[in-house]
Order: sequence, then C-alpha cells, then structure tokens
Amino acid sequence: MKNIPNVISLCRIFILIFMIFFIKNEFLLIILYLICGISDFADGYIARKTKSESVIGAKLDSIADLLMFSWILIYIVSRMSNEIRFIYFWIIFIGIIRVLNLFIVLLKYKTIGILHTWANKLTGVMVFFVPIIHYFFQTTFPVLFIIILAIFSSIEEMFIHIFCKKLELNRKSIFKQ
Repeated sequence: MKNIPNVISLCRIFILIFMIFFIKNEFLLIILYLICGISDFADGYIARKTKSESVIGAKLDSIADLLMFSWILIYIVSRMSNEIRFIYFWIIFIGIIRVLNLFIVLLKYKTIGILHTWANKLTGVMVFFVPIIHYFFQTTFPVLFIIILAIFSSIEEMFIHIFCKKLELNRKSIFKQ
C-alpha cells in the first residue's frame, strides 16, 4: 500500500513521455492529459492519507510535475496564435528562473526539489487548465494571466531558497512557513 503513490507517479511519467506519439490526435491527448492531472492529485492524496509520504515520492512527483509543465508549454506554443507569440520571451524567462531555482537547491542542499508554495500550486492549477480551455474554447487568453502568476511564483521560490537555511518543500509562501 505504501508504494501505490510512487507507482501512480511513475505511471504519470510514463504517460507524459508516451503522449508525444499522440500530438496529432488532440482528443486522445486531452484524455491522457486528464488522466495525468487526476493522477497528480491522487498520488499526493493517497500518500498523505496512508502516511506513506517519502523523499523518493516527492522527487518522483516533482519530476512528473516538471514533465507535465514541459508538455503543457509544448502544447501552448504549438497552438498559440500569432497575436500572442510575444510571450515566448516570458516563457523562456520563467523557464530560466525555474532552472536557476533547481541549481540553487542542488548547490545549497545537495538535492533536487521544487517548493509546494501556494503560488506554485495556484500556477500549476491554472497552467493545468490551459490545454483544456484551449481544446473546448479555442483560446489561449488565460496564458497572459498565468505568465504573470508564474513569474511571481518563480521569483518567490528563488527568494525562499536564497534566504532560508534549510529546504522546506512544503513551505506555503515567503511570508508563511
């Protein structure tokens, strides 16, 4: 029972890698994507309820989250209208900050980790819904709001890493532990 959350995370990683073969079949892609979203919620929920949270599980979840975010970026960019292609710069900027955060954690704490702050969680939820909104409404308008939120959450995470003495993956915000 204690390994179920890790198995769910590994399945999500496998599905996310496998999704590249369905990039042309948008309906199937959205179905697989929804399965990944449900599994993202399920692994953490099951781990907390069964008290089977682990360092490996947190790392698998972070890897799966990073893959899912990467997949969403590919999806958004491949379907983005010419009018809002200027956000490429901001997507790259956010990606650079996120990578810098990973390097700070690696250098400072000798491990890999992404914080579960409120801003990161809200960004993740908002980013998750972009492909679904695009599929049903053929719009990428929410991307502009998400870009602002993602910049804030990335910079907040960087400040937390720089100014905190220890790695607290479940820290809520820069203002609250």
